[in-house]
Amino acid sequence: MGVVYVGRDLDLDRPVAMKFLPPHMSSVEGNRQRFVIEAKAASALNSPHICTIYEIGQTADKQLFIAMALYDGETLEHKIARGPLPVEMALEYTLQVGAGLSKAHGKDIIHRDVKPANIIVTEDGIAVILDFGLAKLMGSAAITGEGDSLGTAAYMSPEQVRGDEVDLRTDVWALGVLAYEMLSGHRPFPAAYEQAVIYQILNENPEPFSIHHEWSSTIQAALEKALDKNTATRFPDCDSFLDALVKADGGDRKSRYIISDPSRSKQVRFATPSDTDQVTIAVLPFLDMSPAKDQEYFCDGITEELITGLSKVKGWRVVSRTSSFAFKTSSADIREIGNKLQASHVVEGSLRKAGERLRITAQLVHVSNGYQIWSEKYDRELSDVFEIQDDIARSIVNGLVTKLDHAPQTPIVQHRTVNLEAFNLNLKARFQLNKRTPVGLHKSIELWNKALEMDANYVHPHAGLADANILLAFQGLEAPNTAMPRAIAAAETALSLDPRLADAHVSRGCAAAAYEWNWPNSESHFKRAIELSPNSSTAHHWYAVWVLTPQGRFDEALHHLNTARELDPLSLVIEAGIGWLNYLARSYELAVEQSHHTLELDENFVMARDLLGQAYLEQGKTSEGIKELEHAVEQSRRRTLSLAALSHAYAVAGKTAESRNILKELMTRNKSQYISSFDLALIYIGLEESDRALELLHRAYEERNGWMCFLNIEPRLDPLRSDPRFTTLLKQVGLA
Repeated sequence: MGVVYVGRDLDLDRPVAMKFLPPHMSSVEGNRQRFVIEAKAASALNSPHICTIYEIGQTADKQLFIAMALYDGETLEHKIARGPLPVEMALEYTLQVGAGLSKAHGKDIIHRDVKPANIIVTEDGIAVILDFGLAKLMGSAAITGEGDSLGTAAYMSPEQVRGDEVDLRTDVWALGVLAYEMLSGHRPFPAAYEQAVIYQILNENPEPFSIHHEWSSTIQAALEKALDKNTATRFPDCDSFLDALVKADGGDRKSRYIISDPSRSKQVRFATPSDTDQVTIAVLPFLDMSPAKDQEYFCDGITEELITGLSKVKGWRVVSRTSSFAFKTSSADIREIGNKLQASHVVEGSLRKAGERLRITAQLVHVSNGYQIWSEKYDRELSDVFEIQDDIARSIVNGLVTKLDHAPQTPIVQHRTVNLEAFNLNLKARFQLNKRTPVGLHKSIELWNKALEMDANYVHPHAGLADANILLAFQGLEAPNTAMPRAIAAAETALSLDPRLADAHVSRGCAAAAYEWNWPNSESHFKRAIELSPNSSTAHHWYAVWVLTPQGRFDEALHHLNTARELDPLSLVIEAGIGWLNYLARSYELAVEQSHHTLELDENFVMARDLLGQAYLEQGKTSEGIKELEHAVEQSRRRTLSLAALSHAYAVAGKTAESRNILKELMTRNKSQYISSFDLALIYIGLEESDRALELLHRAYEERNGWMCFLNIEPRLDPLRSDPRFTTLLKQVGLA
């Protein structure tokens, strides 16, 4: 129906898209009428999901044109060409396109040509319907002759291909086809030529496909009803279809959805009108104002308890600990901090402890204007600390209650012990764990065990012990088959004491994947953790890394990593994790780009340096890769993982002597400390000693090494994939 150019409005100095009706089509009156109808139809509609029309006119030589908004982005056709979209993303785009169609239907306009090529997704993640060239007013006379059909065959409804009168249900059908294609990656009626497609539309049911999502049955049922060949039993309008699609999500299709775009390594979201009121709270570390300055652990503990408690309040987002604590010693202005954390409100406070007396001050500040919404001072006995924390949290909620559907009635900060000394030991243990050092991890275990001696039913120390032992295994400080059983026992004890403790579900899910390779059990725990604590960046992060990525569910993994990044915007581990995902998905260019981005945030972050080197190697940039890995070895003080990666790189580059020197160093270490057999196997792969590599991978399996989770997708293992022994290993870890 037209040719489109990029142009500029000279009066308002803005970019526009100029759609012209070509001269050879202008001579046909029906074409001119449809072109004018398109402009009138779209311009009559005010929706973020329908292209904005600025003007309709004609040039001096009588060429009709439409001036419309210029949208940067890509069409759904291009997105689908890369494969099925993540379920949440497909649903979100369906909701947005459906919202645009509902707006049109409210003006008695039927689109008649809904298809991926006519939908552009902007850089902000907003789906916009571009082309109203075949739009028709309900009840108006047809421009085409009786029995004619207009549209794109693959997306036409049965009544449309027959040339019958159409109504809103024709657009419902097309929206169903669009949703089907986004979810499956292929059309429901995929015949190779038009007449065969039309035959399928009239006579055959859509090809079945599986949806890996907790709402699978609801989505399938909604699609079947939208694609019902009988208009009498099809959804009567788009709103009915959209409501049915999100029925399992509480039935509110106006709720906010976070989506991720697998074509880019950044998070995008659909901005609804309610987003202007979106509350995002950052709780900054409380300052230690005690005379001896010895209460840092107590201040950190109070802060973390508030973050955890507020995270459970539905209706807002709470910035995770990592990002909030990045400003622990910062003198930055509240507005600067809020902007960096993407927070609308900031909580700050201080604590002074003298003997058994506490003085805690706290205030809630609106970032945009710096106004203080609420502030309070508490002079209490130490024994009142539990009550004080909930008072602070509830005051914050009350200060922002207009932003919530309802205020929580139960205590926001829940304490699981009345033993003050056990509580104090728990805070000290968490302080040590957060150092992430070998000494800190072992000290945290010691402190949590002391806390349990005082209160064996105190759930938080059990959950903490699970975390500490998992980190010992992940950091290679202990063999997995030594540390992980302790982690599992601690997590299961915590869950027996409190089945609703999200942190314990995260730990148990992690162990189920990285140690037991029980993928269904792991996924169940992570989903439960996210349900209980949707603001937990760790739950989203570890679910992506340990469950979705190993199974090759990269789009879903990216969605959860982007959600984790939104919750924890300054986390280097999450930033590097996105690069790691791209590396494993073999999108090496994106892996390099993301690694550079992470290193711009902190040039000393070894995980990103390691990843950058490995991605360069897979791109064939051997010298660049080795340079980065050598840098990583130096920065990490010769940690095992970095040394193994460098040794593998040397071997691949033909620097056999250098590779074997590192191998010798690691084998010497192996006599006095745990060295991962998986890491050693990588070196032997580079040296092209497959038998030895497979022997070590089998040993890694016996060690229950967590890196075995990535057996099916780690590029450096490619030389072994044709070996039957490798296939056996894949079966043993449930990834065949």
